[in-house]
Amino acid sequence: MVNCYSQNTEIVIGYSPYVQKKSVLNRLMRFDSLQNGLLYLSAALQRHPYMGVGNNLSYRKELFYRNKGFISHYNTSVGDDDLFVSQVATKKNTEVLIDAENAIHTTPTSSFKLWMRQKGSRYSTVSKYNPKARFSLSLFYASQLLFYVSFIALLCMKPAFSIGDRTVFFIPILVFFFLLRSGSQFIIYHNAAKHVGENGLLPGLMAYDFLFAFLTPFQRLMGRMSKGAQ
Repeated sequence: MVNCYSQNTEIVIGYSPYVQKKSVLNRLMRFDSLQNGLLYLSAALQRHPYMGVGNNLSYRKELFYRNKGFISHYNTSVGDDDLFVSQVATKKNTEVLIDAENAIHTTPTSSFKLWMRQKGSRYSTVSKYNPKARFSLSLFYASQLLFYVSFIALLCMKPAFSIGDRTVFFIPILVFFFLLRSGSQFIIYHNAAKHVGENGLLPGLMAYDFLFAFLTPFQRLMGRMSKGAQ
């Protein structure tokens, strides 16, 4: 990580996966970690950093003291690492380290209820990200949800419609676009998982993506409720 520093570098962001275990909850947590990693690491690679994971994050001491550390985040119980990066990261002072050998593994919880509570607490800090990051995240999660909602709704409709004297069956077109999205997604996640050392998630990719399309909005709602209760 130190080798990533140059004269202008003040922050280095890495990836922190969960330790792999044989359980459904563990696979869900690891997929969630991979999906979030794709979002914040790719944003940083595009020179729009908005967060980092404290387990694999480095920044210069001078940067920390110059911005008075976490003093502006003392009223939050979690997410000080996210908010600090969102506050001080710029296009020029941030580098990314995405290598399986340099990933810092985190021990996962074995309680679904506790994990949901942790995710809700994490999402309570999203409102403090910069506007561009908030918009990009909202667009991603909204498009993920609307894709499945619209797909299911179209499947429940009549399989054809009429144009003049012709009957057009749209189900093959619907299936084509579903496979196009799924195939593109598989390639992206395969390359990302291979790069950061995540194994065993791709066989259930479509199931995980479908589940999180509905689970993530619920977790974000929990985060807003948690924020309002503070």
